[in-house]
Amino acid sequence: METGWIFGTAVSNITRSSGLAWTDPTNGLESDDLYATALVNIVGTTYLSVSEFNLSINAKSITSIAVRVEAKKAAGDSLNLYFGPTADVYVPSESLKCSTTITTTSDTVYEYTFDGSSFSNENINAVEFGIYVYCTRTSNTNTAYIDAISINITYEPIGGSHVQFIGV
Repeated sequence: METGWIFGTAVSNITRSSGLAWTDPTNGLESDDLYATALVNIVGTTYLSVSEFNLSINAKSITSIAVRVEAKKAAGDSLNLYFGPTADVYVPSESLKCSTTITTTSDTVYEYTFDGSSFSNENINAVEFGIYVYCTRTSNTNTAYIDAISINITYEPIGGSHVQFIGV
């Protein structure tokens, strides 16, 4: 089963080394052409952490966590984009991380599917469960724009997902 694409309802700037904070972070909660923005210099950005997906999954196992980040950059050099799921969005763990490069000034969806087997119902349903995003520069300082961050959880329901025909 899948949850379908879900947007979080809370967002925070979480310290990452000496990274620069995101401006208007709540603009990164939904796809509406309003952006969370950050200047990406030599130290990169803080974590833009999205949480409170309001999940109530009762699963035998979590199969996968797909993450979509809608992003773009200002004209100039490309930027490195990193994102992933974490059990505690206030203390992001980078044990699951996707890295890609933002090369365009147009909104682009970056999507990656993570193995969900290390997450339990308790992890996924907790308000602390979330997605972290941060950027670093490839060479010169540039600006990153995040329009939306969403997730799609795939899981095996308790009791399986089979159909039983009786009396056919």
